[in-house]
Amino acid sequence: MLENDKIREAEFFYALAWDEERKINDNLNRFKWFLSAFLSAARSVLQYAHKEAAGGGKPGGQLWYDTAMQSTVLQYFKEKRDVNLHAQPIDAIKEISLAIEESIWRDAMPPLPGLVGGPVTVTAGDKYKFADWSGSEGILTLCDAYLHELRAFVLDGQTRGLLSP
Repeated sequence: MLENDKIREAEFFYALAWDEERKINDNLNRFKWFLSAFLSAARSVLQYAHKEAAGGGKPGGQLWYDTAMQSTVLQYFKEKRDVNLHAQPIDAIKEISLAIEESIWRDAMPPLPGLVGGPVTVTAGDKYKFADWSGSEGILTLCDAYLHELRAFVLDGQTRGLLSP
């Protein structure tokens, strides 16, 4: 039960970070503060679950928790929150991408020079990333994956009778 409350709290701060990233004049500090609050709330889900399932002496609780914690995403965010809380603030970088595309086709007549340029399309985008994450995912994509895994983790614990509904 406590786990679901913390998931909702994490979702709240995720939404604030998501909104902040999409602003035209976003503020890296505000984004990092919302992300920090998200990390703390989300980490509490795992701490409450561990206390209830493993700390409560339920048979198989520790093994269930240890098995779930082998997830790359759960481990990564656990470490992120621990570093953020105990060592230094979150390190987020903003990645900006720009793509310029032009269609070029060969005109049927005359054969030369014959290259005709088509419309030019410019696409720009940006996202916050963790400098130490090896994948191409942005922070919010990873946070979304983390929330998905937390929900599945809690539901699995409840289904097994290790966590209260």
